[in-house]
Amino acid sequence: MANDRSLPVAAFAAGTSIAMLVSFLSHRFAILIVATAGKRKRANIRALLSPFLIRIPEWSFPMTITLDYLALRHAFAQIADGEPVRVTLSQLAAILFCTPRNAKLLLKKMEQADWLRFVPGVGRGNPSTLTFLLPLQAVLLEVAQARLAHGQLHEAIELLDKYGTGTSAKQQFWQKLSGTFGYAVRTEDTSRIETLRFPTGRQILTLDPAEAFYAFDIHLVRQIFDTLVALDREKNVCIPRLAHSWEANHDATRWVFYLRKGIRFHNGLECTADDVVRTVQRLGHTPCSQPGEWLGRQLGTAVALDRYTVLFKLASPNWILPRFLAHPSASIIGQAAESDTGLLTGTGAFRVTKWQPFLTVLEAFDDYFAGRAQTDNVEILQLLPEQLAEWESAAPRQLMVDTGEMAQPTFADWDTKHFFHASSSILTFNRKKAGPQNDRHFREALRLILSPERMIADLGGFRDSPAHGFHYRGGEAMPQESTKVSNDDILQLIARSGYRGEELRLSTYGRHAADARWIAWQCQAYGITITVELHSWGDLRDSAIWAASDFLMFGAVIYVEQVTQIELLQSAACFIRPHLAPAVDDIIDQQIGQLLAEPCDIRREQLLLEIERLLQRENALLFLLHNTLTASYPSTVKNVRFTAEGWIDFSCIWFQPDTAKAALGEDHKPSN
Repeated sequence: MANDRSLPVAAFAAGTSIAMLVSFLSHRFAILIVATAGKRKRANIRALLSPFLIRIPEWSFPMTITLDYLALRHAFAQIADGEPVRVTLSQLAAILFCTPRNAKLLLKKMEQADWLRFVPGVGRGNPSTLTFLLPLQAVLLEVAQARLAHGQLHEAIELLDKYGTGTSAKQQFWQKLSGTFGYAVRTEDTSRIETLRFPTGRQILTLDPAEAFYAFDIHLVRQIFDTLVALDREKNVCIPRLAHSWEANHDATRWVFYLRKGIRFHNGLECTADDVVRTVQRLGHTPCSQPGEWLGRQLGTAVALDRYTVLFKLASPNWILPRFLAHPSASIIGQAAESDTGLLTGTGAFRVTKWQPFLTVLEAFDDYFAGRAQTDNVEILQLLPEQLAEWESAAPRQLMVDTGEMAQPTFADWDTKHFFHASSSILTFNRKKAGPQNDRHFREALRLILSPERMIADLGGFRDSPAHGFHYRGGEAMPQESTKVSNDDILQLIARSGYRGEELRLSTYGRHAADARWIAWQCQAYGITITVELHSWGDLRDSAIWAASDFLMFGAVIYVEQVTQIELLQSAACFIRPHLAPAVDDIIDQQIGQLLAEPCDIRREQLLLEIERLLQRENALLFLLHNTLTASYPSTVKNVRFTAEGWIDFSCIWFQPDTAKAALGEDHKPSN
């Protein structure tokens, strides 16, 4: 046997029935089979189990035997490598949670792999001798990296926490992990494969366009799928995507869209009018708890006139139907799912090759109709909140977007790009629940207490300006208070509201935790008790939490002008509508109906502004702050662009090779 103590990274296969069988059998039973079978049968067994085993010279063991070694080594962590320690077999069996007989089999395999030396005691009651040959830290790091290679970051962290006490394994793990983030390049044959890897504190809840709600999910949907049209944010006009042209009848109740020919889904099938019709029908059957349900009601009935022509029939005029079709939930999906992932298939710049609970991998689509992305792969690792600090301590150097969840280091040689007023933070009042928030005096008191200017001064960071509506309008703002309001005025409003010290609940998610606590702190000074309840991104989508909360705080991102505002106000799947008073609901619905029937864009903007003013007069909600996003990246990362959702467009960026940078010389002025 070769004297090789290395533990190469395991390659596990996510199998089907065999995987289930192996997971059902205990690892010790598997070892017993291998140990007692004949030579020929042993070879067959190893071949059967090989996708699930970690490789060691001349033997293949289940990964769990490596975990058994970790358990043993951790139990005797104070014993140096190569130093014999006296033990009893019953002691070892207790550590391994098995019988003494199986403990002997495990020790034998470990000894044959040259991991340890075990000398049984001679005679009854005499202790045995155990000598460890593999360092705990080296094995632990190897196993943790094997977990990470298969997207099992959190399992790797659990192992490091469980067995890494007294070692620097966890610190080394994060340093090595941080070194793999950013830009990586490898060569396959004559191809240059470029990969962008980055961590995020955001959860990826869904990759289904009909279910996407939060900005990051919507951003990924846009990378994977396409809509019939898109909104040019600079010119505020719709531009062609899957459809090259469109037109409406005289009253905007009939719209015809003409599809580009030859556009392919990721599975190779052509995108046709039937796919558009099927997508619209699917939206119509979406549960009301999902964003797609509201949109489905706006699109009416879709009919395929021929292979590349689609008719939309509406019950009432809608002059901005193309904008509705630019909504990410209206992304066109293919008939057949992806064969390797089972996910919905799109026509976007990237296809999904892996979607695990904490690892998502995108691959550039070679046949993308708008031009292949220059980045070949995008790998996204999702970190839990408690893991962010560990990662940040490693001082990573990579492309990063400051969204508020993670501390962002700065480097003098990096470039930065800002997306000003990317979102607006909003506080809702639950008018559908009994409580002081239903009283206009109480809501007015809170408006006066919560000064956006003071919040910016106290908290800083990405908070850049007071909000007076869903998006920043330059110098347009609500009239300032004509007279200075005193503390006594605020206390009188609270007294008139009938508030008697009840505890009120403010629900939000981690990104707004500091803002929510600041609100509670400000209100406490006036005798108002607010408890901040933090929920995960996914849990805060639960309507039961909305109904039980007195306030909700969230960030509104306007990714399709006019349509997103309407969605926020009308959709039961968004945060605002479930908290509005029924009387306000009716007024808003009436004005939105007028808006959709209005062919003049300027007049539509005026109607939206009137709705915002209504919300402010009624203190139906509080517009608090506009927030700015900042991207930081090395100068070799080119063409960094923000999407409307506030994330970097993966399809645009490219990386300047070191060879090109060196050839241009130090005096060269970098381009985009």
